[in-house]
Amino acid sequence: METCKVFSIQDGNYLAIAEFSKISYIEVFEFLDGLVMDKLSDRLPKKNWFFFNRLSVPIPIRRRGHANNLMSQVVEWADSGKLNIINPINAYGDLDAEQLNLYYKKYKFVEVDKGIMIRIT
Repeated sequence: METCKVFSIQDGNYLAIAEFSKISYIEVFEFLDGLVMDKLSDRLPKKNWFFFNRLSVPIPIRRRGHANNLMSQVVEWADSGKLNIINPINAYGDLDAEQLNLYYKKYKFVEVDKGIMIRIT
């Protein structure tokens, strides 16, 4: 199984990307608060976890559907490989944390702790 996965869309001189790194269940555990883990530990898969490093679309090529196209590829990859994703929400671009949360919910991510979303297949 791959340890890193990058999806990309070239648009002129710009590159939109979604990037993931394989992580262990222990690393997932470390991201989640102890109380959250107490509630979820019996339902969380013990393997096939990836960390969502980033989804990045450069400003000049935004509003062209690239983020949605990348996320569709991500969902297909995760579903076909039975892969689980942990996604810490980092609102450092144009969208705030609430907007990002709503966006990722469209792709079946669930908020399990403040600023932490997961997608389980």
